[in-house]
Amino acid sequence: MVLAALIVETVIAVMTAGALAAWSRKRFTPRSEAN
Repeated sequence: MVLAALIVETVIAVMTAGALAAWSRKRFTPRSEAN
């Protein structure tokens, strides 16, 4: 059970970090918005 919780938390953390990185890239690079 502890291992499953750890895996779930890791997956959520990775997905959150990826979403934040993509959002900041979209937000802070005007070239992406121009294209």
